Amino acid sequence: MSDRGALDALLARHMVAGEPRRHQALRWVALSAWWWSILATGWALPVPTAFGRPGLWSALAAVALFAAAQRLSRAIALSLAAVMAAMLAATALLHDVLGPVGVLGIACATMVGSLLALVVAERRLGRPLTPGGLADSIFGGPIALAAGALRRVGVSP
Repeated sequence: MSDRGALDALLARHMVAGEPRRHQALRWVALSAWWWSILATGWALPVPTAFGRPGLWSALAAVALFAAAQRLSRAIALSLAAVMAAMLAATALLHDVLGPVGVLGIACATMVGSLLALVVAERRLGRPLTPGGLADSIFGGPIALAAGALRRVGVSP
């Protein structure tokens, strides 16, 4: 079920040995905020009533990340599913309170802020953020974050 070589390569790219803890924390917070902003943007986008209700696009984005993680590790995929479920629940509450325009505004501000934080974190490590590197951070970063969290609690990713 898992592709150990691909997972090891992804973790090697994202878990930098000797990286200061505050840079790690900045990068992980920025990646989490980025993924929340993606889910929140999907929640704010209109959904034709024939297809579903608000949140459909967010659910599809969450399923895409889950599917990518599932190919690498079931434990990582399940931990990401739990985190994304919490993010989706919080976004649903925010949507009920602020409406789609309010959610979209907060999501856009969060997206810009998290992108700037990612750029700062990568430059501090001496690695300029290229478009390919940004895409790798956005999609591979949450998987590496989940793997790191699992390792800290003694679970092998």
